[in-house]
Amino acid sequence: MTPEEMNAGHVGFARAPQGWNWAAQDRDGGWYWFRERPIPDLARGQWQVGRNNIQYADQGAPNLDWIRTLRQRTE
Repeated sequence: MTPEEMNAGHVGFARAPQGWNWAAQDRDGGWYWFRERPIPDLARGQWQVGRNNIQYADQGAPNLDWIRTLRQRTE
């Protein structure tokens, strides 16, 4: 993560490809960008989305509060 992202506590969208308008972290700490709004899989602790609509963004620390990390691009 960039220093700005670390300060914000979120991967953000500055490095996200155009059209990837959602970002969230899984319980294991992995950050991802999504082309469509993902759905939480509470049993697995990860976000689910259709094939080819997820892209790895970065790795962070495991996060038990992962469900609160979903953000939509606003710019």
